[in-house]
Amino acid sequence: MIFLKGWKRDFHHSADLIAVYVAIRGHEPYFQLRQKGYFHIFEDGTHVWRHSPDKVNHFIIGEFVPEIDPEKVAEDFDKLLIKK
Repeated sequence: MIFLKGWKRDFHHSADLIAVYVAIRGHEPYFQLRQKGYFHIFEDGTHVWRHSPDKVNHFIIGEFVPEIDPEKVAEDFDKLLIKK
C-alpha cells in the first residue's frame, strides 16, 4: 500500500517478469540499459531513478530498444511462460 500512497488507483506496474528475464538472460535484445544515474530510495521504501549523481553499479531497464515491437516482446514472453 505504500506504493499506492498518493496514487488515485488500486493497482501498480509490476516489472517482476522483466526483472527475472534480465537477471537470467540479460537485457538484450529487448531492452535498453541505462547506466548513468542511480536509484534514490525514500524512507518509506519507495524509489525513483535520478540522473545524477552517477553511481557505480546502479542500472535500470527504462525502455524497449527503438527497433523492437512491444507486441513481439509480449509474444516471446508468453512463449516462455506457456508450455504447449
